[in-house]
Amino acid sequence: MTEAKTLMMNPIQINVFGVLIAIVFLASIMGVLGWMFAPAEGY
Repeated sequence: MTEAKTLMMNPIQINVFGVLIAIVFLASIMGVLGWMFAPAEGY
């Protein structure tokens, strides 16, 4: 129950961490796709 209370007490921190995780996740996907579809001579 203590974990639930801390989660309910810090909605702003949860939002910040969620946004950061989403940005990192999307950035990693875009980086992998860009690396896969990039021309070989570019590297």
